[in-house]
Amino acid sequence: MKKQNLIYATLFSFTLLPMATSCSEEDTQDLFPEEYSEILYIKESGEQNVTLYDAGVDVNYSFMVCKGGSDPSQEADVSIQVMSQGEVDAVYTANEGVPYRIVPAESYSLDATELAFTSSDEYKQVNITLNPGTIKNAMEAAETETRWLLPLKAVSENDSVNANKNSYILLIEDVVTPPVGFSISGVKEYEHSASDGAFTVTNAFALLTETIANEWDITADITIDEDYLAAYNEANGTSYELPKAYTVPESVTLNPGEQEVSLDFTISDFGNSIGSFMLPIRLSNPSRFEIPEESSIFVIAISFGFDGGEIDRSGWTLTACSEQSGYAVSNLKDGKISTPWLTNWNNRCGFPHWVKIDMQRAYTVSQISLIPWTNWGNRDLRHVKVYYSETDIDAKNEEGWTLAREIKEDEWPTHGSLEEYTGWQANLANDRTDVTFNMTTPFTARYVKVEFLDNWRNNSSDYGIVELYLYGAD
Repeated sequence: MKKQNLIYATLFSFTLLPMATSCSEEDTQDLFPEEYSEILYIKESGEQNVTLYDAGVDVNYSFMVCKGGSDPSQEADVSIQVMSQGEVDAVYTANEGVPYRIVPAESYSLDATELAFTSSDEYKQVNITLNPGTIKNAMEAAETETRWLLPLKAVSENDSVNANKNSYILLIEDVVTPPVGFSISGVKEYEHSASDGAFTVTNAFALLTETIANEWDITADITIDEDYLAAYNEANGTSYELPKAYTVPESVTLNPGEQEVSLDFTISDFGNSIGSFMLPIRLSNPSRFEIPEESSIFVIAISFGFDGGEIDRSGWTLTACSEQSGYAVSNLKDGKISTPWLTNWNNRCGFPHWVKIDMQRAYTVSQISLIPWTNWGNRDLRHVKVYYSETDIDAKNEEGWTLAREIKEDEWPTHGSLEEYTGWQANLANDRTDVTFNMTTPFTARYVKVEFLDNWRNNSSDYGIVELYLYGAD
């Protein structure tokens, strides 16, 4: 025997879900013995487990009473009645050991209870209107655990009703506040390369149920949850960091007629490091409905790195504002930390000193390394700016150069005493991590200018560094 168990639910003020327009004999012909010339039955008969949303509006459910049999052209009459509490107790409470109660009379209505079938009528539709708020109040007022239902049955004094298809019972599992929140929630992992520029991901603030069509302005606040980041690192043994710069809206509004609204989150600067970053974005304070905890947090966990490696320096042409005899600017690409470039001691060009690099062709540059000179007790790297140009421009000119990175004095390691600093500098030949800096935004150009705006010396504008590297890709 083929059975159908259909349920139709929608807001009172919105269009009903599509409903079958006939009672197909093909679906039900095996229900009726041949001696029944006409017989009535509920097409969606049986128990319907439903969760109601308390959105301040009524909810509709619908079912069909059909007329079948060997001669369904006959007229018929049927009543739709609510079962008595005694019937409910006998069928449900006694068998399951939990009290079942019929929802309050004021919480529902039926648009038709007496159905008269003409000879041409195949079915009659019955619409039920429920008020979730009233049912919720009854649930909360119950002193003991109680299950709630609306048990309907088809009854006729003069016509046959199929005993196996004569009821439509709504079992109310719960009445809940409609949920709103992120359509994508939890921790989502991404990978991103500096050469791709800023990182943007799109999510949505949504009414998280298809049962309700939105007719309200729903707003919520958006914040960065740094406590979540700290707790996540502690719980998982990770070392995620917040990005240096990002764009996140402070709030979001879902307008009437919208089920969701898109949100763009952009990380524009990961700071001076590669590795793992996390941006935990939290929704809170909804103007209407509730945000479930699991839908309140969207976490961008991103592995950030760079394409390419060290750019070949063999063909570079280097020029500088000045150089001391024996300490030429070409030393910056010889791979030796014992041979520095030094500015001219007698013909000082003054701050800012500069070095200009012609890489002979364009590269996409994402990082720079500068190895300091420590001989004679000098520590020069302090305030540095990196510029680029696609065309050959005089390094003395300010116009035409685009700033790619400013490295400030607090970004350089100090390493305590001069002896510690000198020992650290000697290790830079093998590991340049401490003196490698990300470009704020990777750039593609042939020419690079590095300006040195200050040093740590007293009353001297002399300057010296030993190696300069650029990293990127063709």
